[in-house]
Amino acid sequence: MPLRFIRLLPAACFPLLWASPLAAQTTSPPAPESAESEEGDPGDLGPFDLTGSLEVGIGFDDNVYAQRNDKVSDGLWIISPEIGLTLEGEVVDLKLYGDAEIGRYWSESSEDYDDAELGASASFDLGEEREIFAGASYAWEHEDRSSPDAVNGLEPQQYTNPRAHLGYAATYAPYEVRLGGTFERLDFDDVNAIPQPIDGDLRDRDLYTGGLRVGKAVSERWQVFGQGYADFRNYDQEINAGGQDRDSEGGTLAAGLRYRVGKSMDFEVLGGLMYQSYDDPAFDSVLAPDIGAQLDWWAGRFTKVHAYLDRTLEETTAPNSPGTITTSAGVAVSHLLRRDLSLYAGLDVVQDDYQDIDRDELTLLADAGLRQYLSPNFYLDFNYSFARRDSTLSAYDYDNHQFFVSLGAQLDPRYPEGATAGFTEPRGEGFYLGTQLPLGSLHSEHAGPRGNGGTLTADFGDFGYGAGLFGGYGVRFDDWYLGLEVDGEWSDADWDHARLPGGRVFSVAKDWSVGAGPLAGYRLENGPLVYGRLGVVGTSFDTSYQTASGRSFGEQEEALGFRLGGGLEMPAGGGFFLRMDYSYTSYADYDISPPPGTDNFANSESLVRLGLGYRFGADEEEERETGPAYEPAGFYAGGQGGIASLFSEITGPRSNNAGSSVLDADYGDEGLNFGLFGGWGQSFERFYLGLEGEVEGGSAQPDLERLDEGRRFSVDKQFGLGLNLRLGYSLGEAGMVYLRGGPVWASFETDYAVGNSVSVSQSDDQLGWRGGLGLETPLDENLFLRLDYSYTVYDGFDVAYGASGETDSFDNSESLFRVGLGWRF
Repeated sequence: MPLRFIRLLPAACFPLLWASPLAAQTTSPPAPESAESEEGDPGDLGPFDLTGSLEVGIGFDDNVYAQRNDKVSDGLWIISPEIGLTLEGEVVDLKLYGDAEIGRYWSESSEDYDDAELGASASFDLGEEREIFAGASYAWEHEDRSSPDAVNGLEPQQYTNPRAHLGYAATYAPYEVRLGGTFERLDFDDVNAIPQPIDGDLRDRDLYTGGLRVGKAVSERWQVFGQGYADFRNYDQEINAGGQDRDSEGGTLAAGLRYRVGKSMDFEVLGGLMYQSYDDPAFDSVLAPDIGAQLDWWAGRFTKVHAYLDRTLEETTAPNSPGTITTSAGVAVSHLLRRDLSLYAGLDVVQDDYQDIDRDELTLLADAGLRQYLSPNFYLDFNYSFARRDSTLSAYDYDNHQFFVSLGAQLDPRYPEGATAGFTEPRGEGFYLGTQLPLGSLHSEHAGPRGNGGTLTADFGDFGYGAGLFGGYGVRFDDWYLGLEVDGEWSDADWDHARLPGGRVFSVAKDWSVGAGPLAGYRLENGPLVYGRLGVVGTSFDTSYQTASGRSFGEQEEALGFRLGGGLEMPAGGGFFLRMDYSYTSYADYDISPPPGTDNFANSESLVRLGLGYRFGADEEEERETGPAYEPAGFYAGGQGGIASLFSEITGPRSNNAGSSVLDADYGDEGLNFGLFGGWGQSFERFYLGLEGEVEGGSAQPDLERLDEGRRFSVDKQFGLGLNLRLGYSLGEAGMVYLRGGPVWASFETDYAVGNSVSVSQSDDQLGWRGGLGLETPLDENLFLRLDYSYTVYDGFDVAYGASGETDSFDNSESLFRVGLGWRF
């Protein structure tokens, strides 16, 4: 039961009209061939086939209301029944289905929900590779609190969603044609809220689409195609409460390529334009590139990979915005470890660009799970999901972890009894121990009362390091790996806020932590292990707080956190290994209560750990031959992405009732980083020397919002250009470890406001110096994978505001972890 990220699409069923829908899909664990139903099986009803399942799960949600601060956690039960009746005839195929999801929270009963859907689909074979297909469904659903359009009601907003589609598909060799249309209705209930109920009728609307796709085969595997559709969105209320008319008309035109290799691979990519015109003249028309890609690939008999890139235009409830251009990308991998044991993991990134207003949001979604079949018809599921949203309006930030354990039963057996072909028995890789150096950032999303009825919302953070130990045990299923690891560490990471004299002084410091959790990964042919990890972490935080009057309210907090990450482990000979490990941990928030109110601290940690370990009883040469040492040379290029922590130490004059003072505070935030790299290098036996250039952009943006006529500012790194010298040392065929260093030129956009009278927007191009290290391993003769960590210190700059020439000084630095994929020419 992965965490749901609800999106009310302009016509959610419209992708069904395409031969290969360009939309996100959930990936189920693969399985061996299903058992054939025998006479007397529950699913055998003469010409009909009956399918069904029932799943009961118990879970934990650490942020039920998807809030930035003052998080509320709770447990819940979820019951999910499904039933289907299928008729496969010579001319007509018919399917009737129904499913439901019933959620019950232990304490937060206002969040209980009952979702259900009934539907039918049919296809009619007209002969000569022609068919008509149709379907209809009716759903009762609720808008999840993680939705960017979730209203601030006392309960989730309920709505009904009837849908229908009709289409025609035919092959006129070498052409393929698909033609169709969809209808969708969204009907929202009213929601109880304070001071008055929220009128759901304002969002009720009908959605119509119609489109055509024509493809031409240019070879046995390649097809070119063009597609387009028209899109009409009609609201019941022509003018809403904000005086805006949200009705619109538009569509897309695109062309692309499709590549198919039997049933083992289906890849598609397209590009074009999307357009939407709004009836309200206050809304600008949208004209934007339309992009998409999709890959379905059986990377082995028991391994499936699904990846996609998609762009859509979504509706929104945000005032003065007609909608969002939403770009999403993701990848999911599922693998069958044994006939009764499967593993899956997925990662998605969603960007919402709100039109006509200054608001952008980036959401990261991840999920992972393990399914163990107790018999061909009964299974046990272990699921984890994570969501994190970063918004230019910090009040909309949140992160959320969910854990579920579920017991399920299904009518169709998952595998035949006795089917074991193709599987090997797991074998232990041995216990291991190691030491590690943590490098990373401590962040706190802070909120509290300020001024005369105002509030403060700020991102604080700074860099730190420490020392630690780790140990665990792992098991291999062929090249796939499952393990359990524990670790403990000490750290000096902290941040400070000081306004002296006569102001508040507070800080948060991390002291120690202890964690444990599972690892899952894949061991490459040349020895390195690429893995992902989950964990539960207990950490001690020292929070100091002193008011303007000198009263102290600090305390020691032992907070529970949840960790998500991954890394690369590289054999170094004789049972030793090197590893680079990245993890993100968010903790339960807590309050400090200085008069006259309460400040809330929601801490998180972005951590890179460099480790040296020893695996007891490991035989490096077992089942593989030692290859030549990795000695790269020549030109190379690639792409990379990861997590950036941007820090800003801000110093400047302030005034209060006691007179003048000076603020010195550490602000920081995390975001995605992406870019391209390229360079040249040469190996000298085991040593490597090279020069590399890079270009990068990102989304990290520390900010402060004080809503009492106080200050508001944010720092945004727009892009960067770097030139680095790399010095590496080969660890044999596994790859190399390297150091890097050099200058970086970056552009920063700083927005600064004081009350409603002063507003400054300033761009500064700054020189920085970057140092770091990484691990690089070959994937084949030309392709290589690397994990890279660096820390950059930039020149400072001043922002001037006010008529009397006051200035604040900004000193920026950056902690950066990236995963790169490159090609060596």
